[in-house]
Amino acid sequence: MIPKVNDSDYHVVQWLSQRGFSDRKISLETGISRSAVRRWKARSYPPSQRPSYVRTSHTKAGEEMNARIKELVEKVDVLSRTRYTTKRKLPRTSTVLRRGTQSTRKIARAIGAATGKPVSHTTVYRRLKAMGKTAKKSRKGPRLTDLHKKARVKFAQQVRRQKLHQCHVVFTDEAAFTCNDDCLNRWYWCDPKQDAPVHEYARESERVLAWVAIGKGFRFLHVMDDCRLTKVTYKSKVLDVALPALRKACRGDAKLYFQQDNAPCHRDSLPYLTSQGVRVLKLPWPAKSPDLSPAEEIWALLKAKVAQRGPTGREELHQFLREEFDLIPQSTIDAIAGRFEKKLRECVRLEGQVTRC
Repeated sequence: MIPKVNDSDYHVVQWLSQRGFSDRKISLETGISRSAVRRWKARSYPPSQRPSYVRTSHTKAGEEMNARIKELVEKVDVLSRTRYTTKRKLPRTSTVLRRGTQSTRKIARAIGAATGKPVSHTTVYRRLKAMGKTAKKSRKGPRLTDLHKKARVKFAQQVRRQKLHQCHVVFTDEAAFTCNDDCLNRWYWCDPKQDAPVHEYARESERVLAWVAIGKGFRFLHVMDDCRLTKVTYKSKVLDVALPALRKACRGDAKLYFQQDNAPCHRDSLPYLTSQGVRVLKLPWPAKSPDLSPAEEIWALLKAKVAQRGPTGREELHQFLREEFDLIPQSTIDAIAGRFEKKLRECVRLEGQVTRC
């Protein structure tokens, strides 16, 4: 344990410093650490005469600063943007909610500009901690209106009331993959004078379209070249390929349902699925609700794994997608599909807000 510096040690440090001794020699002579030597060399008073500072957390100035910090953190800016449609050039106004200043350095600069007194960002951080605030990374999610929230809660309640979450549900979805999916959020350890490597990508990247169907004890992935899914292409390129595997999974299971969202090609394919003897989840899937679908978790896993391998063309995209999907254990897919009931309970508890499970 390093001993504390008293008045005699302070005068010895000052005396040796005036005679040209280095910090290292002063530390060896006195037994005081170099950091303490540097700190007491720069001060003009001994430890016994150290001035006492009054904390301003309970004073009027401190309360005003806390109020300013809280106002800047909790401020929400409403921005209106006017965009024009491509065909008729009609104006369309969209509202964007943007949170206030979240960086401690920006809050310190804003308070300094408003009061004319410099404020340290560490002071702002300490006061935010005293308020009980915790820094968390924001999550992306769709903006939900009151109508969206009511539709989500109604859907979750109907599914639980009819006990459809206890049935064997096959969740389906499609997503596009490109070779440029891994060009974001790349960090490299390098020397301070060395630039980070440039991640080169093609402007017109190759794209493929993947369709997945997962359930408890069931998995199926179909990868095809990028195309616009319509009623005809969805039937010929997806359903005609996936239905044989789905019928094989349905054999002997009287409580298996086929789930899909409200995309136009999905709605138009309902009569065809019914004619093929496939039971479809009759409840309409709520809009802006990707968080309720377990298939989105499969896309997150696949995009991360495929991005790590760095595909350079369409053939490698096809190959990497199939290989990485086959490497996902069936127990993981069963666990993801089994979280559907938990997502519904969380949606009802949060009154339609974006779920966190």
